[in-house]
Amino acid sequence: MLYLKPVNQSLLKGFLIIVMTAGVLWLAYSQAYGMAWQFDDYINLNRLAQVSTHASLLDFVFGGIAGPMGRSLSLATFVANYADWPHNPWGFSALNLLLHIMNAALVYLLFAGLLARIVNGSDAACILAALIAVIWVIMPMHASSILMPVQRMTQVSAFFSLLTLYAFFSLRTRWEGVPSFQGVLALCLILVGGTILSIFGKENGAVTPALAGLIELCFFSRADGSRKLRLLWYSGICASLLAVPVAMSFYVFGNWADIQGSFIYFRGRSMAEHIATQFVISWEYVRQTLLPRAAAFGPYHDGHVVYSWSMWQPHVALLAWLGVVAGAISLMRREEPSLQLIGKLVVFAVLWFFACHQIESTFIPLELYFEHRNYMAVLGFCLILIMPFGLIVISKDGRKVAAFAVFGIAALQIFSLQQVTSLWGQPMLANEMWAINHPTSTRATQALANSFLQQGFKDAALKLADDFVERQSALDVAIQFFPKHCEQGGAAELRNRFNMLLTLNPTPGGIPTGLAGMGRAIREGQCEGITLQDYSSFLTEILKNPSVHWNPRVRHHIEYEMALTQLKLEDIAGYVLHARQAFLDFPSLGVAQAVALTLFQHGELAQALTWIDDVLANAPNVMLAEAWKEQLANLRDALLNVQNELGDIHRSDKAIAPLH
Repeated sequence: MLYLKPVNQSLLKGFLIIVMTAGVLWLAYSQAYGMAWQFDDYINLNRLAQVSTHASLLDFVFGGIAGPMGRSLSLATFVANYADWPHNPWGFSALNLLLHIMNAALVYLLFAGLLARIVNGSDAACILAALIAVIWVIMPMHASSILMPVQRMTQVSAFFSLLTLYAFFSLRTRWEGVPSFQGVLALCLILVGGTILSIFGKENGAVTPALAGLIELCFFSRADGSRKLRLLWYSGICASLLAVPVAMSFYVFGNWADIQGSFIYFRGRSMAEHIATQFVISWEYVRQTLLPRAAAFGPYHDGHVVYSWSMWQPHVALLAWLGVVAGAISLMRREEPSLQLIGKLVVFAVLWFFACHQIESTFIPLELYFEHRNYMAVLGFCLILIMPFGLIVISKDGRKVAAFAVFGIAALQIFSLQQVTSLWGQPMLANEMWAINHPTSTRATQALANSFLQQGFKDAALKLADDFVERQSALDVAIQFFPKHCEQGGAAELRNRFNMLLTLNPTPGGIPTGLAGMGRAIREGQCEGITLQDYSSFLTEILKNPSVHWNPRVRHHIEYEMALTQLKLEDIAGYVLHARQAFLDFPSLGVAQAVALTLFQHGELAQALTWIDDVLANAPNVMLAEAWKEQLANLRDALLNVQNELGDIHRSDKAIAPLH
C-alpha cells in the first residue's frame, strides 16, 4: 500500500512546486538544443539505425557493451528515439530530462514519507521534501548525465532504485517495530525484484539494498517484535548493507591478477593509486555539489591527476571524512534532540554518499572521475542543505536566515546550470573551454581538433593534435590525425611520423578511435611511402604491447585491421585467421556478416557457411543467439540462392553456347 495517508493535499502542494520547477528546468536545458554527440554515444547507439526487424531489435537491446549485464532495460528506452538517430542528439536528451523530472517526483515522494517520521506536521514534511527534490533536480552536477545521450542509463537505473526504495518505505510503514514474517518476505521480494530491474538499467543499481538498509537504520524503530523476528530482521539489514562489499571482495580476490593487470596496463595506474585518488575526488564531488563552478563541469575528465598514498592529499581527504563522521557521532550523543537529529542525518548523508560510490569508485578498474556517478549519491547532501530550514528547532529569525540560505543555494544552482547548458548548446565554444580547463584530457583535445576540422581550420587542428602528442606522448591522438597528414605530407615526412608511432605511449582505450581511418587511408594508397607490409608490422608490434594485451575489445579492432590488410594482400587464409580472432575477442554481428560476405565474394562459399556456424556457436548470450540465428540464417539462404542462380546462369550459358 502506497504511503498516501492523510497527506494528500500536502502532497499536491509539493507536486505543484515540482511542476513549477520542471518548467524552469526545461527552459534551462533547452539552451542546449544545438548540442553535439559525445564520445560514448556512437559505440553504444550506432546499431539503433538498424532496429527495423525483430532480430535487429533483439540484437540492439541485448547486445549492449556498456557493462557486464548489458543494460538491456536502458537500451530498450533508446528505441523511443529511433527517429532522432543520428541527426538529433537533443531528442535523446529531451527524453533524458523527462526521466530526470520523473525521478525528482520519486525523490519527493520518498522524502515526504521519511521526513513525516521526524517532523511535526505533514505540511512541513511535504514542503521540506519538495525543497530537497527541487535542489536535487536543478543541480548542474546532473547536467552531463542528461546532456550525454547515452548516460540515460544512469537515469533509468536510478528510476528503478528510487521506485524500489519508495515501495520498500511504503510497505515498511505498516509496522512500527519489526515486520511480521510475511512482511519480511514481502520487503525482501520488493528489494530483490527492484534491484534486478535497476541493475539491468545500469550495474550500479546493485547498491539499492544498501540504501534501503540505511533508511531502515535511520528512520525506523526495531524495538518491537519477537526475538526470532528481530534476529531475522537484523540479519536482513546486515545482508543489505554488506551484500555489495562482500560480492566486491569475492570479485577482487577471485580476479586479482586480471584486475591488477587492467589497472596497470589499461588504466596506467595501480589499484592503490586509484583508491587514493578517489578519496580526493570525493571531496571534489562535494565541492561541485554544494558550490558549483560551471567551468569545472563537462564530459572530459580523463586527464585527472593521479594521487598516491605517498602524497598528503589522500590522507587529508580520508581524515576529513573520518572527522565529519566522528563529529556527527559526537552530536548524536548529546542530550539536545535537535543536535542528535543533526548528527544522525549527517551520518546518514555521508554513508548514503559512499554507498552509492561503492561500486564505481573503488576496486573496479574504471575511469577516475565522472559527474554522473553522483546522480543518487548527492541526495543525502540535499537533505543536509534543507535541514536548518525545518528539521531543527531554531528561532523565528533563524528560520528566516535559513530560508534565505536555501533560496541562495537554489539561485546559485540555477545560475550555474544555465551557464553549463548554454555552453553545451554551443559545441565549438564548449570544446574550446573544455580543452582549456582540461589540458591533459585526450578526449577534450580530440573534440576540439575535430571541431576545427569541421570549421575548415585544418592547420589549427593538426597543430593542436601535434602539440598534444608531443606533450602527452599520446599514440591514440597521433593515429587519429595521421590520415590528415597523409593528405598533405610528403613521403619522407610521413615515414618519420609513421616510425614515431611506436615510440609513443599506447593508451588502449583510445586506439580504436582512429585506427580504422588510418588503416583505410593506407590500404587505399593515400599515405605515400607507407606500404601494407609496414602497416601490418605496426599492428603486430602494437598487439605485443602489454597495455593492449589486457583489453580484448582493443585487440578486436587491431585484429580486424590485420584481417582487412591481409585481404588487401589477397591472403584469404590470413584474413580468416585474424577475422576469427577479432570476433572471439569481441563478438559482433556486423563483423560476422562482413566476413561471411567477403568470403563469398572471393569464391569461398564453403568457408563462408562454416564461418556462420562458428559465429552462432560463439554468440555471447541466448537472446543474441536467437537474434543472430535469424539474421545469419537469412544471410546463409541469400548466399546459397545467389550461388544457385550463378550456377543456373553458368549452365544456361553452356547450353546456348554456339556450335563450332
